[in-house]
Amino acid sequence: MYYLIVFSFILSLAYTKSAQQVIRLAPDVNSRLQPIITQCISETGSDPSIVLELNSMKISNEEQFKKFIYCDFTKSDLTTAEGHWKIEKVLQFYPKTVEIAPLQKAMESCNKENGQDPADTTFKIFKCFIKRTPVIISF
Repeated sequence: MYYLIVFSFILSLAYTKSAQQVIRLAPDVNSRLQPIITQCISETGSDPSIVLELNSMKISNEEQFKKFIYCDFTKSDLTTAEGHWKIEKVLQFYPKTVEIAPLQKAMESCNKENGQDPADTTFKIFKCFIKRTPVIISF
């Protein structure tokens, strides 16, 4: 369940397009996200303000941001060893009221991205998906 929470948090904070539909998470689900965020801030040596950077998408240290995103996704079991998204796990997060086909199409398209290492791959997929997704998860 944590992988879904982290995924939704990251997508909600990265939301910048008003044309995208926003879906909210329940407060109890959001409260379970904090330990993963705290752990990843600590493990990556990130400044806690990295969460605010996600919110505005004004990234001051892209390398640190990449490490943080990768940590969140791997600790949530959303990526393969190579950094590609586990699409079926990600899709399980979305409520039944959301049309899955456009999400899956965006994920499959973006999941073709490759980076120099697993963290870079996850980050490239993340950036691509944020641009293409019709639905953003919020809390």
